[in-house]
Amino acid sequence: MWNTAQVTFASRTYALGLAWYHLAGERPLKEALAQVDEVGVPVGVGLLRKVERSSADGVKDIHYQLGLSSTSDDAGSHSAAALIADVLDDVVVIEPLDDGRYWLCAVLGGEVLPGCDLVVDGGDVDERVSDLFGELGEQLDTAVVCAQAERAAQFGLQATHSAGVERMLEDLGAAPKRRHRVAKLTGISVPVVAAAALVVVLGLGYFGYSQWQASLAAETESFNHLELSLPDDSVVGVGEAARRSASAPSQAELLERAREQEIEWLANDFQTRDPAAVLGLVESAVAALPREAGGWRMALVEYDVAYPDEIMVLWEKDSRHARASTLRWGIGVDVPLSFALDGSSASSYHAVGAPAFRAVGDVLEHLAGSDFDHVSLMDALDGYALDWTMTEAASSARPAPIEGVQGDLATRRQLNLARKDFTVVTERDLHRHALSRVLASADTALLSRVSARLGSSNTWTVYGELYEH
Repeated sequence: MWNTAQVTFASRTYALGLAWYHLAGERPLKEALAQVDEVGVPVGVGLLRKVERSSADGVKDIHYQLGLSSTSDDAGSHSAAALIADVLDDVVVIEPLDDGRYWLCAVLGGEVLPGCDLVVDGGDVDERVSDLFGELGEQLDTAVVCAQAERAAQFGLQATHSAGVERMLEDLGAAPKRRHRVAKLTGISVPVVAAAALVVVLGLGYFGYSQWQASLAAETESFNHLELSLPDDSVVGVGEAARRSASAPSQAELLERAREQEIEWLANDFQTRDPAAVLGLVESAVAALPREAGGWRMALVEYDVAYPDEIMVLWEKDSRHARASTLRWGIGVDVPLSFALDGSSASSYHAVGAPAFRAVGDVLEHLAGSDFDHVSLMDALDGYALDWTMTEAASSARPAPIEGVQGDLATRRQLNLARKDFTVVTERDLHRHALSRVLASADTALLSRVSARLGSSNTWTVYGELYEH
């Protein structure tokens, strides 16, 4: 639908050319977007990005950006624009690609500008950069410029980073986090995603996007008076779609949509919670962290997939000379740290990268095509003499109620799959390595938590769930 590209920096794959959309939560815009439901663009792969800004008087503004990819091939990669926007407030990137194309990206105030994460042909790059600076002018005067020196000089710019994006990220110490990962979108309605795609499909650019959004937000009384500021021949039927008042869906339709949403949630879990990868992530973190710091010893390390960007470490005093300040300086003053009121223990929170991505297409087909069931897991664990327990998973309420459905039905799951909860405990490195091999073959399993209690002997406890179609 529009040009995209992938590049590899420091063994990480990055997606270039996402369509970015500002989600302000304004009701007129939300209602208008709800009507744009048949624009014929690909949906479902991208990321949500949280943007926090504080004004001079300390007032904090929090909103979100939606980044949409035009290809499912980007799932599992990271958004280069999102990562750059997290480390630089104002930046312009003019990056040559190996195939002769260029990646153009503009960030202003920590926000990726809509229509300004572009992959363009080499012959068009001068015109697009000129358009960008013509539209934004002085707003980019203080921006960091990442471009070849001669290319920057063409536009009267001084290149801040002339060695390319990879070197710039390295110099800034910027590493991708889970929040930068492009994946199947869950909890985002198709109309909102589709409307985001229009920004790129119509080639509106930054100002065209702003005018289009303003025209939507200005109309508060009726969809019948809504006028989109788009070229008349841009997209056939979009204006009509925006004016059409769709009849309310039936309860059966709402429940079917809810089921599809739960399938997307499950697919995202299988893509991002690969058991062997999660266990490996915790093992790497334990190996990298100091076992002792300032008279304190590492007693427990815990990782919960509900908090995918961090790992918790519990410290216990190991010396009469241990103080709060010695631990703070021992692990680094920038590491978040909290102390128990009796002073005997403390918890630190360390940033970690996301587990390796597991490519899963149709998750229900994936489960149906696997012959790994709970008996297979039992047999594999017993084969290595591992200590384990397994129980029938209790039914749980839906994470979010079904919109438009009342009563208990609103919180009832519509996707019902057999599921077993399991726990495995190991006290020897040999057994933990064996567990890793079992998990690598358990293609219907997910991990939810890993806990490692460290001392004279190390006890690792792994909590997970296994699905059966």
